[in-house]
Amino acid sequence: MQTRRSREERRRLRSNPKPLKPRKHVEIDERRSFLEVTPRLKPERRVFCEIIYYTGCRIQECHDLCPDDFNIDRSCISFECLKLREAGVFREVPVRPEWIQEAATILNLSHRAPYECVWDFSLSTGFRSIKSAMRWAGITGSYANARGLRHSFCTLLGNSKETKPNQLQYWAGHKNLKTTSGYIGRLELDDAEAPEIIW
Repeated sequence: MQTRRSREERRRLRSNPKPLKPRKHVEIDERRSFLEVTPRLKPERRVFCEIIYYTGCRIQECHDLCPDDFNIDRSCISFECLKLREAGVFREVPVRPEWIQEAATILNLSHRAPYECVWDFSLSTGFRSIKSAMRWAGITGSYANARGLRHSFCTLLGNSKETKPNQLQYWAGHKNLKTTSGYIGRLELDDAEAPEIIW
């Protein structure tokens, strides 16, 4: 009887499959389209969008940046981790050397106080800038925002053989490795494809 019920249950599940969960991340082609349209924005807002694109940081973490967080010599940006429930915990995320030099020039970092906010616009304006770039790139859906860029950053690096789980956990600012593991194994990428897509 147990075997028959099991088979009947399988037949029922096959005839009524569960709907797929909507994706949360921006796809590879959408990422490229997003990056292509960011130059339409004002220079500072373009940099704001590109920081989230390249580092997968949270939008609030990006808006909290000050000049001292940009390490041009080491080509990385430091973010205070907002979800660790402990103040003063920072992580460094690498970026392309030529990009951070250009960003430093646009933001005039060398002539600003170390702990001055680098943005002259509000968080909501930053949010709208990302939405505008998404719209120009033809990206729609619940993932057409900063969170979608963050999810794509984690998904792409999480599926690259070059990226170790604990390394991604650090870059993403996850408190638990369990959160990081949710991004692993979703895509099939060449060994070096994900880092090239990100940076």
